[in-house]
Amino acid sequence: MKFRIEDLPARVRRAIEPELKRRKPSKYRNVKVKVDGINFDSKKEAARYQALKRMELSGKIKHLTLQPRYTLDGRWEPLRSDSGRILKYVGDFEYFDVEEEKHVIEDVKSPATKTQVYKLKKAIMRAMGFVITEV
Repeated sequence: MKFRIEDLPARVRRAIEPELKRRKPSKYRNVKVKVDGINFDSKKEAARYQALKRMELSGKIKHLTLQPRYTLDGRWEPLRSDSGRILKYVGDFEYFDVEEEKHVIEDVKSPATKTQVYKLKKAIMRAMGFVITEV
């Protein structure tokens, strides 16, 4: 049976309104998930982690790392924001592909999360010699 908040008595609505206001939906409508004691920002990211763990156990990849951080470098020094903070790129996964014999950086993306900032950071990473694989 479905009901609408508006159908509830006024005193009940007043009692639950603060709680309803607190639960703002996430920016990209993703659902946070916990797998193996690790919090992931989306179901898609958690599913990719499980697939990579299976690949690691089978020996197809090794050195799986979560949330690898890279400092974004300019020509002679690290890039900085207007406030002076050093800019970083944080991927979702990093590993060594045994079959391809190459280092892989992965970012789990949906069309909504391919923001201008992400595209800029991806371009800077490419200029630094790193290729980001979008999943």
